[in-house]
Amino acid sequence: IHYEDAASLCAAVLAGSGPGAKDGLYRSEIFVGCDDMPISFEDMMASISRAGLEGLEGEVSFTEQDGAGNSGKLMSNARTREMLGWE
Repeated sequence: IHYEDAASLCAAVLAGSGPGAKDGLYRSEIFVGCDDMPISFEDMMASISRAGLEGLEGEVSFTEQDGAGNSGKLMSNARTREMLGWE
């Protein structure tokens, strides 16, 4: 995800944009920001690891795969887009 898209997502959440806000707020919600290509949790963790961020050192092991050979659920931001009216 491009940093401008990430900033736009954060601004939409903080502004309480979209039909999913209750009284103009989002509480206890998790929003996924990604481009239009779903990503597996394994791939997301590998990207985080490659970023070399302090405090996120170590390895994550995935022990099972789905029928398509993916480790972990594919992540999508369809719900985020719907709740926030975010494009």
